[in-house]
Amino acid sequence: MKPQHPLESPNDAPTTRPCDPDVPNSRGWIALVLLAALVAGSKPVEGGDTWLGIAVGRGILADRAAPRTDWLSHTFAGRPWINQNWLAHAGTAWLHDRIHPNALVGAKFMLLILMGLAVCSAAKCACHHTGLAAIVTSISLILARSYWDIRPQMLTSAALSFLMLAYVHARAGRTALWWSLPLVFAVWANAHGGFLLGLLIAIALASALARRPGRPMVRYGPLAVVAVCVAVTVVASPYGIDNLRHPFAVGASPVFQSVTEWRPVWEAVAGPPILGFVALAGWTSVLGILAFGFLPGRARLCRRSGPGAALPIDVPLLLLTFAGLVLAAISRRFLPPLCIIATPTLAQLHRALIARIAEAITRRTVDPARLAALSPRIARPLAILPTVLIIASALAVPTEFASPPAGVGDSLFSRMTQEWSAPRDAADYLQSNWATIGELRLLNDWTFGGYLAYRLPGARLYIDGRSQMVYDEAHLIRWSLLDTGGYRGRTMSDGDARAEFDAPFGRISIAIVRPASRLARLLREWQDWRLVHTDRIALVFRRNAASSDESRTSDRAAVSP
Repeated sequence: MKPQHPLESPNDAPTTRPCDPDVPNSRGWIALVLLAALVAGSKPVEGGDTWLGIAVGRGILADRAAPRTDWLSHTFAGRPWINQNWLAHAGTAWLHDRIHPNALVGAKFMLLILMGLAVCSAAKCACHHTGLAAIVTSISLILARSYWDIRPQMLTSAALSFLMLAYVHARAGRTALWWSLPLVFAVWANAHGGFLLGLLIAIALASALARRPGRPMVRYGPLAVVAVCVAVTVVASPYGIDNLRHPFAVGASPVFQSVTEWRPVWEAVAGPPILGFVALAGWTSVLGILAFGFLPGRARLCRRSGPGAALPIDVPLLLLTFAGLVLAAISRRFLPPLCIIATPTLAQLHRALIARIAEAITRRTVDPARLAALSPRIARPLAILPTVLIIASALAVPTEFASPPAGVGDSLFSRMTQEWSAPRDAADYLQSNWATIGELRLLNDWTFGGYLAYRLPGARLYIDGRSQMVYDEAHLIRWSLLDTGGYRGRTMSDGDARAEFDAPFGRISIAIVRPASRLARLLREWQDWRLVHTDRIALVFRRNAASSDESRTSDRAAVSP
């Protein structure tokens, strides 16, 4: 007699092994997933956070410790800084400086491939069909193509894919991956603040696993694993309990809510595109309506259709998918996690829809254990959609890589981070004309901060991409009013800008701003500033040395251009 698994009751023991690989019939489907992962990762994304992560990682490697106070800016120097991405930043700097900048590109593709395989395996366990799993996984990877970037958030997507795989394996009676979650969270809690989302999802999934019948110690084993994960995220982090509290503080801050890429999908802002969210939301809704409502059939979707067969639809995963849709609608940057979470459910909805069609044709209930033999004729035509998406995305790659000017983008890393849109020439100018970069206090455009920190180690910034982590709302408002003249109904005249400019910027001698910005116009008009460098991306202004004693002090190592 086959021994019963600790998390199974006699009535729950599956008659099939849905998580076993179907090797003879799956090679083509796996190739589809690999191709989708490669094409999904091929889109260049502006590398502001990538460059900033390298600069921060260099400091972490030099100090051999996670940062606790800010040392990149002169406006908030010494203020407390909880960098929950410190481990990812250190790894990014190590790959860039010790191996090669292109190693970061390779690491990005490797993560996407591993994510694709893990999510496809989870979907296979959920829907019992390799083809459907590969189709849904490929589409999900392509829909989030604009968001796959060389940044710590990629690690959250990878960890979520492992969490999905651990859950569906545990539902099938294999708990080895679930028991390894504390180790995953020990790394995750030091690599990206998204681990908090992972903890909330793990609690929900563990609660679903604990409802299975069985002995009390076994029944509550999944919840015990999650409790250990929570403890690990506190003990294993250099920030202690603040590691759990900080994501809530960041999410509630007005600064965070003002960052474009985290804005709701219904707001028309110049942030990441929302087409992927609209497509995923529509796809999920249509599948759900068809599978649950309109097609005839005698089998109920949330009831066993055969002896010992698994549930056609996993209700906890279905609820998580709809919760993810709401979260991604509120903050568009949650689309990549949503694609990971939704994939097993979408595969199950496809499978349920095929079952309803088969029942309508055959006039009898279809056993899920035999559904794999009935669905190839439907799965193969469905593969046309991901294939078209992959080809369309691949055709766009040459256009996306065609924009760098001569002399820029000489490496794959430069092209993937769109270095031609960064103040590259301005940084070259400063490196050539200043003997001691470490003494520079800059007034820089918000979007230039990450690249300047990467190119000018030691220079002190005015603002950068850590806006929601380090800088407060008053600082954001001050910068916005200076740069554009308006912020959420507030305005600032040119005269007020001059008065506001002198107070916080009294020790600044260099300004790097965009040519079309209001601040560039003001600096041209003020007599104590002069333009010393210009290019298509940035203008460099220098305060006249005689304008203040403080500027003389900060410029004592400068070589006059």
